[in-house]
Amino acid sequence: MDIRTVNEDDASAIAKLYNYYINETIITFEETAVTAEQMLERIRKIQHAQYPWLVVEINGNIISPNIAKTMRKTKDQQLLWLKDR
Repeated sequence: MDIRTVNEDDASAIAKLYNYYINETIITFEETAVTAEQMLERIRKIQHAQYPWLVVEINGNIISPNIAKTMRKTKDQQLLWLKDR
């Protein structure tokens, strides 16, 4: 298992993982699946804001992207998704 900083090449894998949560659960506010291009834009936006975005990888497969960012100067928020089996 490796934990590393996200890179732009991860957009497709992260979109696929996140789309499971959009399509199969009620834990996101999104209702439409995201494309790899949309996820790439999100990665760039988070990186530009200098927030950490990490991915957990096993055997070269991303099983979890993790975003940590500060909200309202006093609260921290951490997002974590896990790959469906």
